[in-house]
Amino acid sequence: MAGKRTGGIIPFNSLQVSYDMIETLGIEMAAGQTFSRHFGAETDKIIFNEAAIKAMGITDPIGKIIDFRGKKFQIKGVTKLPFSVIA
Repeated sequence: MAGKRTGGIIPFNSLQVSYDMIETLGIEMAAGQTFSRHFGAETDKIIFNEAAIKAMGITDPIGKIIDFRGKKFQIKGVTKLPFSVIA
């Protein structure tokens, strides 16, 4: 599973958001997509920032499945700014 590290936990803060939040705040995407009404509920998707992806040691993160706080999420996007969000 992507992001799994042996012998350690990486602490994260998160922000649960809805559609258009990333665009409204002017957050730039480094990769992937933001949440969209066109895809319906995306409660199994997550967007991390570049620092989080680096800390987890994940390469090519889009589409990978991670275990975050006891739930499996598919990485939908990566932001350039210090934000990570869950739909």
